[in-house]
Amino acid sequence: MSLIYGNLFNVGPNNTFIGDLAKSLTISDGGLTATLKLRPNISFQDGTAFNAAAVATNLKRDSMTGSGCFCYTALKNITSITTPSNLEVVINFSQADGVLLATLATSGASFIISPAALASQGSNYGQNPVGAGPYKVTSNVVDSTITLQRWPGYFDAKATHVDEIVITSEAAGTAGLAALQSGGAQILSLGNDPPTIKEASKDHALVQETEHLSANFEYMDYQKPPFNNKLAREALQYATNAIALNRSLYEGYGPASQTLTGPDQIAYPGSTLPGYPAYNLAKAKKLVAEVGGISFTQLTLGNTPFAIAEAEALAKQWALAGINATIDPLTLAGALQLLESGNYQGVVAGYPAQQDTPLTLATSLVCPVLFSPGFCDPAVTSEVQQALQTQKFNLQATLMKRALTQAVVGDAAYVPLNSTPFGIFLTKSTHGFGFYGGEIYLAGVSLG
Repeated sequence: MSLIYGNLFNVGPNNTFIGDLAKSLTISDGGLTATLKLRPNISFQDGTAFNAAAVATNLKRDSMTGSGCFCYTALKNITSITTPSNLEVVINFSQADGVLLATLATSGASFIISPAALASQGSNYGQNPVGAGPYKVTSNVVDSTITLQRWPGYFDAKATHVDEIVITSEAAGTAGLAALQSGGAQILSLGNDPPTIKEASKDHALVQETEHLSANFEYMDYQKPPFNNKLAREALQYATNAIALNRSLYEGYGPASQTLTGPDQIAYPGSTLPGYPAYNLAKAKKLVAEVGGISFTQLTLGNTPFAIAEAEALAKQWALAGINATIDPLTLAGALQLLESGNYQGVVAGYPAQQDTPLTLATSLVCPVLFSPGFCDPAVTSEVQQALQTQKFNLQATLMKRALTQAVVGDAAYVPLNSTPFGIFLTKSTHGFGFYGGEIYLAGVSLG
């Protein structure tokens, strides 16, 4: 996406933000007003102007209920967006917004779509996306390949030295690794595929970057048996050994995370929570006996080999405590439909990480909670909302740890599992690409 759209801001070292298509963001009025200033003389790839009106149109759309953008959490309290000039956007909020800069750097709100292209293409827009980034889409074969050509109109075109980039979707990570090792590809992106990450790590001819932004955890239906009983939820926590999962399933690339997030997150609250019930099979068995047994259907979020292997590994752990989990390996679309309707008992899922902990976890903690029917804790919501309103990362982390402690320990709302690895592998002849949150950024790209 960044190759096509560019970014309003990029993530720099030590949780800093660097202007890209935008020059600066100034917060005033106690966090209630934000002034965004844009670079001059920028055009979209269709020749229309990249200006304040275009940015305002995009942000207004993203802030609407039902927009589908996970950035909605940070933008929903917008009361007005005005454009005093062609290069200035003023955003007003009903309450302070402390995560706006992170939102404009790491979420879908950073990708500004050409309003003219969207209007002309309508529902077919995704076939030929138009942005103001360094590369323009010239071919898009759905679920197969997308071809990008260097766009000479990019404001920093002198920094790009690769004429064409072809992105191929492989059914398996092993096929992508074979292409990389044979010279058929130069970059391989592996999302939550520990076996292939481990295999690729053995190849010293490749350059590796691995990050942990998101995490997997068990969602449970609060409204229906067996998990409308807190003792059943606690039994599942005691019966789950995330450390063993890291060794046996994640190949050492999935560190256990009680805080439902990964260590590369901004405002990371740490990997542990005070009072979290460590793996204890005896206690799990006792709780199972108290509630008269636990049986439920465990969905997989997609029927990939790794998703099924994870469900099977968890079912084996739980069976030791007398918990019976029947696995239903659904496609991603099928599982999401059940999740959104609240028609499920248990499922392991993560989330689209947005690099900022409050922004990422808000949908799993703030009432009404997405995918967790029946779970709503006003104390948790209050802590998260405070975190969303502060611009200080250390305070965000403190508030999020309080919220997570109440939700995960006090309410037993989730069973934390592992930080999910995202691996990037490059040939040593590939230079100038940057990576963050699974996105590819440019910094003087060249091959050779």
